[in-house]
Amino acid sequence: MATTQNYSPTAIGIALPGHYNQMEKNISTNNAFWKEFKFNALIDNLSIPIYFENNVQCLTLSERLFGKDSHDRNFAILHVGRGMFCSCIYDGSLYGKNNNLVGEIGHVIKYLAITINNLSLMLDTTRIILHGELFTEPQLSLLMTDLLNKNNTLLSTELPLTVEVKNYADINGAVAACGLCVTKHLLTH
Repeated sequence: MATTQNYSPTAIGIALPGHYNQMEKNISTNNAFWKEFKFNALIDNLSIPIYFENNVQCLTLSERLFGKDSHDRNFAILHVGRGMFCSCIYDGSLYGKNNNLVGEIGHVIKYLAITINNLSLMLDTTRIILHGELFTEPQLSLLMTDLLNKNNTLLSTELPLTVEVKNYADINGAVAACGLCVTKHLLTH
């Protein structure tokens, strides 16, 4: 306990399973559990800045800051779970930040490989990062590889498309929230 007594955070980043509704101080989501979750008590009782953002947007910010290629100016993270959400860094910054519909791809995995190829063309990027617990399944990874190879010839570009699967771990959300906090509190002032 002695090691945490002197810890004085100067800001908090919270990665949300949806979008933050500033007016209601809750999460805009179709998940019944999270829809009713309110942040009033947290906001009212803390005097430090608190930053709220979609978990995939946070993951993208943390990848930009802490990832293996933090100098990459354009890339996308495609998170696949109960739904699909895409978050993009374009020209070094988070893209579509003020529009909650940017990134909402849908709830169909059938067209995932085509979506990946289209994203690479739309964003003028050669790097797509896939993330989600779903990708821990070996059969899904094999199917994705097969679909990507088939669809890569349909929408080929001069540069090869690199698709990476980011290891899924319980701590990813916390690291992602740290990326949000560092970006908002330290890098944008």
